[in-house]
Amino acid sequence: MATLRNPNEAPPGEFQYTEYRTGLRFKEHTLVDCISKVIEHRRHRGLMPQDYLTVRAEIERQICARLGNDHCKSEGPDDTWKPVNDLTLTIRLSDIMAASRALLEWLSSGLGTASIEETQSRRSVCAQCSLNKPATGCKCDILFKMIAAAVPKERQFEDLHICGACGCSLKAKCSAPANVIAASEKGRNLTYPTQCWVPSAIADAK
Repeated sequence: MATLRNPNEAPPGEFQYTEYRTGLRFKEHTLVDCISKVIEHRRHRGLMPQDYLTVRAEIERQICARLGNDHCKSEGPDDTWKPVNDLTLTIRLSDIMAASRALLEWLSSGLGTASIEETQSRRSVCAQCSLNKPATGCKCDILFKMIAAAVPKERQFEDLHICGACGCSLKAKCSAPANVIAASEKGRNLTYPTQCWVPSAIADAK
């Protein structure tokens, strides 16, 4: 993973951390405040680890999963971290719709979806990713109506939002066939976090 180049300066999106075991999201103005809040929460819920240095490392690594070289640095030659540009920091509704359109149109056509087992497997990765973010700062009624029309009700998981790496609706992307995902990504040259399932889905489609 990676750590912050300057932990005394707030990165884009401030100091955000999600405790996936409880679903609680933290957003603080300083790294020290974020560490303190996470430790306090873990003590209250009986979760480990709780020591300052370990919690700090976990927070910095999660933050750097959505940032690039300007704000983060690799932890060493064996580090598998890849710099990522978090699109949700500047994305507009029109961008989300453009990124998701091919996926939504395919799903609306009734030509097929990924198996529910594959969808759940993808969901388990995305739900724990710091780049999975609720859409904010835009009027998203149109997008949500498109998702509701395209994605079967039993696949509209509430813990899937917008992907910061690609700008797509994750409710749609997790249910789309691999070949459709590959077609929608063609020519975009995006970088995904190390744990992401998308690159392997694209490779399987070839």
